[in-house]
Amino acid sequence: MFLLALTAQAYEGQWRTYTVVDGLVNPDVTVIFQDSQGNLWFGSSSGGVSRFDGEKLQYFSGKQMSGWTDTNIISILGAMLAALVFLITRLVVQRKRAAALYAELQQKEEGEVQRVFQELKDAHEMQIALLPKEAPHIDRFELAGESLPANEVGGDFYDYLTLDNNLIGIALADVSGKGLRAAMNAVLTNGMLYEVVQFNRSFQRVLSLTGQSTTDGVSSELSMVGVILSRLNTDLRPRLYGSMFTALNLGVLNPQAKQIQYTNAGQPYPIIKRAEEVEEVELGGLPLGRMANVTYDEVIVDLHPGDYVIFYTDGLNEALNKAKEMYGDDRLKDAIRHATANLSAEEMIQHILQDVQAFVGETEQYDDMTVVVLRCLKE
Repeated sequence: MFLLALTAQAYEGQWRTYTVVDGLVNPDVTVIFQDSQGNLWFGSSSGGVSRFDGEKLQYFSGKQMSGWTDTNIISILGAMLAALVFLITRLVVQRKRAAALYAELQQKEEGEVQRVFQELKDAHEMQIALLPKEAPHIDRFELAGESLPANEVGGDFYDYLTLDNNLIGIALADVSGKGLRAAMNAVLTNGMLYEVVQFNRSFQRVLSLTGQSTTDGVSSELSMVGVILSRLNTDLRPRLYGSMFTALNLGVLNPQAKQIQYTNAGQPYPIIKRAEEVEEVELGGLPLGRMANVTYDEVIVDLHPGDYVIFYTDGLNEALNKAKEMYGDDRLKDAIRHATANLSAEEMIQHILQDVQAFVGETEQYDDMTVVVLRCLKE
């Protein structure tokens, strides 16, 4: 287009209009160009210039202006070549610059991914550090637990609470959601549970000093598991993010009486195994953080030598295989029912987890799995 414009300026005269039927003015066309407005420009070897706008053909005729020689044309072509080289060079430079920017951006993204991965790893290690290093020693009982997060960090946790009068608290929690946010709420729930339990212990000591106690010879602390969850719900609800909540069950074991008092805030029912018989402790309640001013019922379970009490989160019974089939409550009960006799608490956990794993196969774990087993030893 640049050459045609210069060529048009190199002539003086008038534009002469031709219709489509007249055809090309010069049969020796050497250059054809379409400008941004859709006009076709024709350059011929004889130096003429024609323009076609789709309806009419115009030819610029007239004598060549004085002073224009072949040298002038060569200079113009040289300038055009230089301009072309400049544009190509600029394009190459821009592409190299774009490649460098892309590499820099990719490097920053990889660095950010590594940073997030390291933070998740640190959070995972912190969460693992909150889990009990070992179970407390309990006369005539055995206790074990294990938690398998679906992600680097998860929302499940379990804990053992050492209480007055040789009582042992067993807590198992499942915070809604997954990942870092669920883990943060799990840590929050764990810490606040400790605070509420300590407050309750102090309160019970005050009652003891004033001569007040519960009736029926049952420890006042043992009869307060429902009160602990109600207080925890009240304190936890305004601190949980958005619509998140925490399912938690709490049992307090009295080893001497071979009793466990239990309350539940939205967890699956614990399973008790006696020989080849299994039964559920059918006591439910709203998860923590869902509503204010919630009261939680309590139940006392008598334990016998050889009994197992299995606490678990819904990551077990809701585990899916490749066909999207759920492991389910019935399979879990069957696995527990047919477990080899005299398994330790830890061996019972591994038996359950292996049965779940055999069912799901290579399907990716999508929810945390946590199991705590209490075993009443035989005399």
